[in-house]
Amino acid sequence: MKELKKLLALLGLTLLFISCESPVKFSDYIDKTTSFTLTINQLNQTTGLTNSTQTEIEIKSEKCAKLIEWIEKNNNGWTIAHASYISKISVSQDNFHLRYYPEGSVVLSFVDKEGKGRQYTKEIKVGELDFLTDN
Repeated sequence: MKELKKLLALLGLTLLFISCESPVKFSDYIDKTTSFTLTINQLNQTTGLTNSTQTEIEIKSEKCAKLIEWIEKNNNGWTIAHASYISKISVSQDNFHLRYYPEGSVVLSFVDKEGKGRQYTKEIKVGELDFLTDN
């Protein structure tokens, strides 16, 4: 009986690990022919409120090419995220959202092919996506 409990516990831990960190081909959830919306959130020190500015990342721009390349190269090492917060920098396109935290993390959320909302997070190098705010 003890052996069965140990086996079941090991199986449960294995399934949990597999489900928490699985590769997802994120490029399947973006449209490479449509521009992205870049949103930059900044705290107004006077009012304490967040001000947002939005610009378009043109599909034929170098910034868009770098973003798509980053998305295509980063399919591994993600874990399921159950919560996310407002980020300083975000990129969106239809049902695909990338939230960038310059301190070293990213949250990707999208609606999968079955119509279910998915959200993943990954630790990255500090400044790895800073090209998003370069002019």
